[in-house]
Amino acid sequence: VGTTADKLTPSYEDKDGKAGTPVTTDAPTYKDADGKDTTAPEGTKYTLGKDAPEGATIDENTGKVTYTPKESDAGKPVEIPVVVTY
Repeated sequence: VGTTADKLTPSYEDKDGKAGTPVTTDAPTYKDADGKDTTAPEGTKYTLGKDAPEGATIDENTGKVTYTPKESDAGKPVEIPVVVTY
């Protein structure tokens, strides 16, 4: 018997943004162990992970991430780690 974390895989769609303009992701989507679409269990919480860029914020209930890219981010992907707690 695995944990919920073993059974679910959250993922975020990439978002494009421009320097100085806030970008907010959609809530993450979930796949179960069989790769089928599913939802997060009630009470799931989200926090920013280690080394999240300065200025990134997250809605602890929905998992939506907001970040305002800097000029130095131009042309580069920005990865924002998220910790999901079930």
